Amino acid sequence: MITQSFTMNAAISATMDAAIDAILTSNPALWRPGGIYTFEIAPNQLPPSSPTEREAKIGFSGMPPRRKREWRRQCRPQQQEWKFYYHVPDARRFEALIHLHFRLHGAWIPPKRCEFCGVRHKEKFNLARCGEMDGIIAAFEYYLWRLNWLSIRQVTFTLISTMSMLVGKIVNLLERDLTAQRLKI
Repeated sequence: MITQSFTMNAAISATMDAAIDAILTSNPALWRPGGIYTFEIAPNQLPPSSPTEREAKIGFSGMPPRRKREWRRQCRPQQQEWKFYYHVPDARRFEALIHLHFRLHGAWIPPKRCEFCGVRHKEKFNLARCGEMDGIIAAFEYYLWRLNWLSIRQVTFTLISTMSMLVGKIVNLLERDLTAQRLKI
């Protein structure tokens, strides 16, 4: 379900149509399935010399939960607020489509060297110019609809974290129970 609508002028619409056609006419055997993820970096988590606008990072990975761990190790002080990801049939091309959409709408932030880790982070976007997270979700869902990938649903990192925590607790309880049973024998 598209949560927010957005408008495109004729030039942007034509460019996006060409990008969509390129995906639809590409060889599915060359597609790279994976997840396209989004996390937010709030102004209070940015280096002091950064602007005060909130930023969103939009990227892709074959395994977004693993990529989340890598990001946290790579640039830990930023304490990113991971929002969601969509598992799609061709993550690389879908990411390029989303990046093109937001670049054409003036939301792209040129890469600069990170004061925390020294890396030039790319693929960051001004969250306000994206229409906040609702605008990002609307763009994702609009292009999923255009590509006829309607069965794809959003996965939240909160749900994954909660499930991992519950599984961990269950495993701990089972281990304690097993240890208690061994001691009784």
